[in-house]
Amino acid sequence: MGTVVESRTDFYLTKKERKRSIAEELLHDAALGKYRKRKVREIEERNNVPGVEKWKIKGKQSWKRAKHRRGD
Repeated sequence: MGTVVESRTDFYLTKKERKRSIAEELLHDAALGKYRKRKVREIEERNNVPGVEKWKIKGKQSWKRAKHRRGD
């Protein structure tokens, strides 16, 4: 096992800003959050099949039409 040595910048953090684990620190980092969102968006765009959007049911009117066709 090793010892975690805090950097000099950690000295100036308040108790509220300090996290219990490095995972929590990474999750609350704003720059890393933007990076994760960008990467997730890129992966979703890459995996998205073009042309599927036009077949999805959108809006309240289409639900009413579907309900009417079913006879509910």
